[in-house]
Amino acid sequence: MDVEQLKALLDKFRSLPVTEKEKTIFDIGTRGHFENPTSDVLAFFCSSEEQHGMGNLFGNSIAGLISNKLNRELSQSSLPVSASREVATEQGKRLDLVLEYDEYLLIIEAKVNHSQVNPFEEYERYGDKLGAENGKDVLYAVLSPSGQVDDPLTNHRWAGISFDELKTAVSENLHSCFILKPLDKWVFVLRDFLLHLENLSMTVGKNPNYAFALENMVEISKAWTLLTDSLNDINSQIYRQCEERYGSAFSHRKSSWFKPLPAFTYSLEGSSVEVIFFATPRAMNGLKNEGKFQYVQVYIKKDKQEDLFRNLQEALQRKTVDFWENSRDNSGILRWPLEYDADVVGEMMAVLDLVNEKEHR
Repeated sequence: MDVEQLKALLDKFRSLPVTEKEKTIFDIGTRGHFENPTSDVLAFFCSSEEQHGMGNLFGNSIAGLISNKLNRELSQSSLPVSASREVATEQGKRLDLVLEYDEYLLIIEAKVNHSQVNPFEEYERYGDKLGAENGKDVLYAVLSPSGQVDDPLTNHRWAGISFDELKTAVSENLHSCFILKPLDKWVFVLRDFLLHLENLSMTVGKNPNYAFALENMVEISKAWTLLTDSLNDINSQIYRQCEERYGSAFSHRKSSWFKPLPAFTYSLEGSSVEVIFFATPRAMNGLKNEGKFQYVQVYIKKDKQEDLFRNLQEALQRKTVDFWENSRDNSGILRWPLEYDADVVGEMMAVLDLVNEKEHR
């Protein structure tokens, strides 16, 4: 892969749409990508008498979707809709969600990431029994990112509902809720949950970026190797010059601060200063950092080295963009960005020479 081909690939990459997902509360410290937490939230909003105060809004939204999917008229429930979770069948299988309306029961199997390997026949036997005991018709639905039902000929009684369809139906009905009641925290939680469902529904097939990545996998791998080889080559050059200049009187280590790109740390023997070259896939904040993705950083242990710290800070003040002190380990940090075509090796060696000079003057 030559440079011109790489440039063409990068131009195509830059033209891809931005598909970054907005985080929700369900992405932070919870397990919203698992089925049980998702079903728990569904049950909460489907249950009319829960504290959300929205009545049958969610339950009737699902009923409207089922009506369209099965091409039959289902009455909207006037009495409160009840929701039961993990209802055990006679064979010990569990129904994700059972909703009870005025005239019918709705049994929902919620799928997030797993395939539909459920015993649908057992679900239907037990569901039909529940319906007979309560004198109500029984309807079945699979709620999933795609809205598809596996083996629809065999499982013809099951309607498929996608997360996007549910989000749209509830969102439309939510407008009337705003008119009838003031905004409260549950409205915001529901809207966040609907966004969460939308995020879960983003599959490989829907995301053009994923298709681009898979189609150009070989070229992207070569481009990535070119990048890492370039950074490792810079490190090798610094290492060789340190060997020539300082012999074995220096230490070196490699780490990943901004994974998966490397950071290379150098320190002279007995020194309280570390000089670091690192790359980051995202530029730091601040005007002088704009468009910069490689940096030199000087870490200074200030213990018993206050004069050295002040001297280095003064000597590097023209370069420094970011400076801060850490009271936890009594250290000071100086950092500045480099242009993509900068002489990184020369910059690093100049700083190491400066450190050596200041420490041994």
